Amino acid sequence: MGVRGEEPGEEWELPMNVAEQVQELYEVIKEVYSSEMVASFILQHPRYKGIIQRIQSLDGYEYGEIQANLLAKDLLPIHLLRCKLSFFGAERYNPKSNRWLRITLFQGAPLVEEIGDPFPDNWVFPSLPS
Repeated sequence: MGVRGEEPGEEWELPMNVAEQVQELYEVIKEVYSSEMVASFILQHPRYKGIIQRIQSLDGYEYGEIQANLLAKDLLPIHLLRCKLSFFGAERYNPKSNRWLRITLFQGAPLVEEIGDPFPDNWVFPSLPS
């Protein structure tokens, strides 16, 4: 939530401008022979190594990348947090502000003594208790 370039540590920041990097790479790749190997391209253009690795590692994963402008002034980090928490089973988001929220984890999950053999994995979308 800080302003880039005004805080110390800019040299340690993670590259958040993924779409911009992909577009820049695309403009350079358009000028390359289609038969050129990726390794030889990287040797000639080492600054694109990171974004090429990212693209290759996400091949086939339609939702492998956050599809938002992470550098936009109106982006709220809490939206990214909600996405991340959903992977850990978070439900029933109760935002108290744009800086924190209350969640429920694994509602309806079986207790240890309720887990039988075989494991009845049927609680992914449980109904709310009455």
